[in-house]
Amino acid sequence: MSTILIDICNEVRDYLSGLTLSQGFTAERVWVPLVTQITAEAGYLVYVAPTEREITPGTRGPDANEHEIKIGVFRKVGGTESQQNSAIDEAFILSQEVGEALSKQAFTIDSQESSVLSVKFEPAFDEALLKEDRIFAAMIKVTIGDIR
Repeated sequence: MSTILIDICNEVRDYLSGLTLSQGFTAERVWVPLVTQITAEAGYLVYVAPTEREITPGTRGPDANEHEIKIGVFRKVGGTESQQNSAIDEAFILSQEVGEALSKQAFTIDSQESSVLSVKFEPAFDEALLKEDRIFAAMIKVTIGDIR
C-alpha cells in the first residue's frame, strides 16, 4: 500500500512549521479539520490534508504522478468590526504567504524528487464560515508532481 500522500503531507507540514512568516503557527496533518471548534485563543491553525493521487502509466514526464493536497489556514475572529477586519487582513496575508512559499518549493519523498506544479486558492476565503461562525478559512490546493 502506498503512503505517498501521507508522506507528502508530513513533509509539507514539517516545511510549513519551520517557516518564519508574518504570523506564527504550527501546521498539523489531519484528515478532516474540525474548524467549528476553533477558539480565538488557538491563534492560527494550519491544516494539511491529502485529497487525491493521479497516476499516468507509461509517462516519464514530470506529471507522471500528481498528488493533490489541501492546506487550510484558519483563525477565529472577534472583537469590534475594526478588530475583526484587522484579524482577517492578517489571516489573509498569512494564507497568501503560505501559498507563495509552497509555490517555490521542491520536496524529496522516499528518495523521489517532487516539485510543486500548482498552487490554487479555492476559495481565497470561505465567506459563509466567516459570516456564520466568525472563522476565517482559506483553502489552498497544492498539486505536487514527481520528477522522474
